[in-house]
Amino acid sequence: CCFGFADAQVNSLDSALSALHQSGRFNGVVLYAEKGKPILSKAYGSADYRSGKPLSSQSPFNLASITKQFICASVLILHDRGKIGLDDKLQQYLPTLPYDKVTIRQLMNHTSGLPEYFDLFMNYRGNNDTLTNDILIDLLAKHKPPYDFEPGSSWSYCNTNYALLASVVEKVSGQSMETFFRQEIARPLGLKNSYFFRLPSAVTNPAQVVGFQEENGKKRVHDLTVMDGILGDGNLFSSAEDLLKWEQSLYQSRLIKPATLAQAFEPA
Repeated sequence: CCFGFADAQVNSLDSALSALHQSGRFNGVVLYAEKGKPILSKAYGSADYRSGKPLSSQSPFNLASITKQFICASVLILHDRGKIGLDDKLQQYLPTLPYDKVTIRQLMNHTSGLPEYFDLFMNYRGNNDTLTNDILIDLLAKHKPPYDFEPGSSWSYCNTNYALLASVVEKVSGQSMETFFRQEIARPLGLKNSYFFRLPSAVTNPAQVVGFQEENGKKRVHDLTVMDGILGDGNLFSSAEDLLKWEQSLYQSRLIKPATLAQAFEPA
């Protein structure tokens, strides 16, 4: 990296990715940049295998857990405005939850001790239920699953943390997570293909990438599930181009104060 990515290296990377795509092992977009400037930006494959619509560097993919950094940033934006303290108790914002020891910071750095929500939802799910943030909060309040460990005493990556943080952002801002993200992050940074999408909404962006998997030589849709009515731990869609803008904006401190951002990179 110290001498830059040579043309031969770019061609070698492109050839390798093309070979992976042609052999059915890669369908996606690659954007490689140095100092914020794209060196290689190329799409390999389709955004929807059913129609053959091609991918591009503007194609919005479901970011899955990469969503979490945007939720973290949303909390830090509110913190810089004096609307939330990182060491405030979770119950201050979501009072029905039975977890009086958990802080906002512990949710952010996965030291809360809260259990994963997957089994909780599937065990108590109604036949037609699609999980939402409100349903999750109700399930936690009603069934009170115990801590996996004493809050602050250990570390364990947990999706529940970020689903709850999204609900905290909504409570503090008085806006839906979709609206907050659009107004406070996407518009200021010019992220044109980044947005939250969750079930049961049926109105999709026509450019949105449809997930699939291949079995025995046949492709089938492998995309959103009954878990995907929830936001925070996933379900932000974005493109390779937008992710580059986002990444560069962090270093330029365009949304978050440098001292605040530094806390986000401290080890837990």
